[in-house]
Amino acid sequence: MISEQIKLIFKILNESNIRFFLLRPVQLSNKITDIDLIVQKSDLQQLLVEISTSELAISIKKTPYNESIKVIVGKVILDIQFYPAFFPRKSLVIKHTPPYSKAIYSNEHNAFLPEVNSEVLFTFWVLRLMLDKTSADLSNSYLLFKKMYSHNSLVNLKSDFFRKWNSLVFRKKNAEAFDLIQRFCEGGFNDKSGLINKELKKLVFRDRPSFYLRRLFDEFRFRLLRKTGVYSRIFNIGQLQKLKL
Repeated sequence: MISEQIKLIFKILNESNIRFFLLRPVQLSNKITDIDLIVQKSDLQQLLVEISTSELAISIKKTPYNESIKVIVGKVILDIQFYPAFFPRKSLVIKHTPPYSKAIYSNEHNAFLPEVNSEVLFTFWVLRLMLDKTSADLSNSYLLFKKMYSHNSLVNLKSDFFRKWNSLVFRKKNAEAFDLIQRFCEGGFNDKSGLINKELKKLVFRDRPSFYLRRLFDEFRFRLLRKTGVYSRIFNIGQLQKLKL
């Protein structure tokens, strides 16, 4: 069963010295296809070695995203980033270290969560909902987010940790971004039109004039490499160097 494979994967990660952070909860009651992680780049080889000691088949694939790799373990895909990154193709890379932590199982939510304070998970989760999707409710983790943060979102929003990462992402536009995300929280996380997401993305472009070119380049590279079949190729863990990460 996939749920058993997921439990084994987290057991291996938790018992190793690998520095990782679970970006969004993995709810076992949902249909699970992937696990989103940030992993310290220098620990990637160790991660592959540790997981290869299990009985699960393991392979790796190049991804269309910046600073990332896919590791296929049995029937589960580990979508690994080396830094926090946002937008489709992960064009906006924030080269700051996240708070690495173990993953713990929550009986209440039937999910694996990062073992961190509430505001830490909230910060990365809400920024991904707002910047990676056209509308937050399109995420398969949206309902769990609403359940976990419906009563304390504003407390987390006003935390020092959220303010720090809000500033790293939106820089000089951080006050405007804060107001928009606060409106999203106060409105019960309802923005089916995607207007708040759209306004937040505009703030990133306005603060980084060259970012538009970055997005165009990433999209062009993705389409070009997809035609060559790069993203469909599967490598064994001994061929890691060929991916030129």
